[in-house]
This record gives sequence, C-alpha cells and structure tokens, in this order.
Amino acid sequence: MTKELKMGGTQIFYGGVNAGREVNSRAKPEEWIPLLMNAYRALREILEEFKVKPVIVGAGAYGIHVEFDPTKDIDIALSKPLLVSELGTILNRLSNSLKTLGYRVLGGGLQQGRSPEDWVIQIFIGVKPGRIVGLEIFNLLNARPLSVFETKTTYLEGEMFEVLTLESWIASKLTDPNGIDERNLRRLEKSLEKNVNVEKILEIVMRSGLSEIAKINAKDALARTRHAKLKTLLTVLI
Repeated sequence: MTKELKMGGTQIFYGGVNAGREVNSRAKPEEWIPLLMNAYRALREILEEFKVKPVIVGAGAYGIHVEFDPTKDIDIALSKPLLVSELGTILNRLSNSLKTLGYRVLGGGLQQGRSPEDWVIQIFIGVKPGRIVGLEIFNLLNARPLSVFETKTTYLEGEMFEVLTLESWIASKLTDPNGIDERNLRRLEKSLEKNVNVEKILEIVMRSGLSEIAKINAKDALARTRHAKLKTLLTVLI
C-alpha cells in the first residue's frame, strides 16, 4: 500500500517496492528508451518553472554516445541543485504526469545522499509484468553540481535532448564513490573505443575535486581489465 508523507506542505509518496529484489531484472532498450523520452519531456516541462534543465546521464548518456543496453535504472540530473521541498513538488508532479501517460507508477520518494543538497528523486515504474525500472533524478551528480561536468545538445529519434558528453560520462564513472562495477567497467572499455578526448576526461576529474576517489577506483579497475586504452587512462589517474 502506498502511504503519503507531508514535508514542507508537499505530499511525498512512498510505495511498497522492494528495489533490492524486484528491480533486479534489467529492462531491454525497447522497454526503457520510450520511458526515458517520455519522462524527459514531462520533467522538462515541470522544470521550466524552476529555471532548471534536465540532463540525461547514466545508462541513457552511455546509450546515446556508445550503445543502448539493458538497464534497471534511468538517470537524469538537474542542471543546478534545488531545495528539497522543490524536489518533493517535482516528485509528485512527475509521478502524476507519468500516470497520465499510462505508466504504472508503483512507488517512489526522496533519498538523501552524502550532503544536505545530495538528494535523489526515485520513482519505480512497471514497464511490463514482472519488469520494474527505477527512474532517478539527481540533484547532484557524484556529490557535485552538474556544472562540474559538461553537457551537449543531441538528438534521439529526431528530438532534441541535453546529455552528458562522453568525456563527462567517463569522468562520472571514474569518480563514482560507489566504485566501478563489472557492467560499468565493460562500458568504460567500449567508450574508449570511440574518439574521446583523454585530456578532457582528466581535466573534468581534477575539476570535480574527486581525484582521490578516482585514484582508488582506478587501482581497483586496473586489476580487472585487459583493455589497453583503459589501462593507460587508469595508470595516469593513479
């Protein structure tokens, strides 16, 4: 059963979705790409009031630059941080918009990260029977404002979207406080087969102030990859 909580006059709903178990099944690209596009459109309209733009990060950014593959999370970041009360308003409006579009919204809420501004809007959506996708809207990316990274305007199915550059996507994975899992290690390897600016990646890592985290991640990833280009990049970070 869904319950509601009042916070600063905002109704924030929490569903009974066990993300650790039920969101374990990764959605195929044909299942989650339409959700990404619809959620982005709805969020862009909502954010106009706050003078903030949505930016595609995570699997969506990787898909646009490299290849779309199965995922259990769709990630979007805000171009600048908002107050938690404003995030609550966005949570409810976006949930209602998705319901209006015919999506099964199973639950959601706000999750706090490592700092007072580090909040994530989470909405769990059933894209088909037995398949749940987590839509996550980040107030900060890797505990830093999105302005630390770089974005670009791109097109998906003829429509304009704002997305992390490939160099920024790579830097965001190298500086992830949660480390680099096997899936993102493979994605990093494939990303470096593209025409990327390694100096730009290193510049973004340094600008983020997370070079120590990148160093720890690089040491760990270096022991798990045989990819020559990735090994060269990781060695520089160490």
